[in-house]
Amino acid sequence: MLKIRVDRKSPPIGAKPQPGRAIVRGRNRMIITTPVPDDLWYYLTLLGWREVPVMRDRRRYIDLPSASLEILMRAPSSRREIRYRQLLDQAARIAEARARGRARL
Repeated sequence: MLKIRVDRKSPPIGAKPQPGRAIVRGRNRMIITTPVPDDLWYYLTLLGWREVPVMRDRRRYIDLPSASLEILMRAPSSRREIRYRQLLDQAARIAEARARGRARL
């Protein structure tokens, strides 16, 4: 009614994130473990991945496995999309299993 709440838009494409920083897309988060090659960063930005601009981000994310970036780096560009989808599915299954485990307690 008062238009106080405003939907957040994804930030503009910035420079490649440094190792140790996090990038997010929707509810998914990936930690940058090694320097990202230019072609992989371009691919991820086209998919909507951006560096988190907030220091203490309290939103809840589904964390991708820590080796996700290395897996994507090693994948040939022709199979990168397949590996990317597999990583997202794996992270969703892990998060679902954790949520079911907490629900039983």
